[in-house]
Parts: sequence; structure tokens; C-alpha cells
Amino acid sequence: LLPFRTNSCYSDGASILQLLSGGAWADFQMAMAEIGSSQVTSLRPRDYDILTIQRAAAGIRTGRQALLLRLFALNYFLDCGKMREAKKAFAEAERVYSESPSVVPCELLTIFVFASAYVRRDAVAARQWWERMKSGSPARSSLDYWRAGSALAWIEGDLKQANDAWRKSN
Repeated sequence: LLPFRTNSCYSDGASILQLLSGGAWADFQMAMAEIGSSQVTSLRPRDYDILTIQRAAAGIRTGRQALLLRLFALNYFLDCGKMREAKKAFAEAERVYSESPSVVPCELLTIFVFASAYVRRDAVAARQWWERMKSGSPARSSLDYWRAGSALAWIEGDLKQANDAWRKSN
């Protein structure tokens, strides 16, 4: 979910100041530390501190960090099986994207394809996200690419292609 650095414009000192001063940016830093640890621990999205993510999201409304917070919330709600909340988090992610699409690498759009198909059950939107993602020449070897391809094929009714893509993602 993190194909790019999230705090590349902050020095270590600025990041420490954010943590000490509290507020949305402190919550953002805490959420990023927790989510980053999921790459080296057994922590799953359902284990994220959703209240910290939501507090940070309430204060950070635009840009790359705002988008990531909404996508982390989406993953949390999906892993908890809370589809209504997942739909809301996805709608918020789409809103943030529409305000600043240039800050989103094409690899991150795989999540939009998957969520359009699986969460929203919208084949047209899933196809549109797929085409937008493909125009950026994403890496075809990633798990997220094949998972998105599987979701798109599934929502469009091509179960053979969906299963083939799913096997590649596994």
C-alpha cells in the first residue's frame, strides 16, 4: 500500500516537532509508524488504531497524506468486514484523489480498482480506474496489480480470467 515515502518533505526534526505538538500531524506520524510496523510484524489492517487514523484524517483533508489515511481506513474496515464503513472510506479516498490526482502513483490506483469492484460493485468505475492505472505503466509483477485485475475480471463476469489473475496474486 505504500509505494512511495509519505513524509519526504519533512526533516527528522520537523517530524519530532509534529509528534510533540500533538494534533493531526502527530496522529499521522503515529499511524504511519504503526502501519509501517505491519511489514515486519503480524499486525494486520484490522489491528490498526482506527481512532488515530480517523483523527488524523479529520485534520488532513487534501494531498498524499490525506489519501493514504483514507486508504488505511478502507483496509481496516475491509479486514474487519465492515462494508458500509469501507464504502465511506473509499468515497473519501476518491474525493481526495479528485482534488489532487498528480500526487498518486499509478501503482496505488490498484486499490481503487479493487474497491470499485469489491466494495462498491461498480464495473464501470472499476474499468475506469483500471484504464487510469494502466496509462501510468504500473509494474505487472505486483500482488496488487493482479488482485486488481482479478477484481475487475470478476465484476465484469469473466470468472476464468478472474481466477487466473487471483492465482498470480497468490
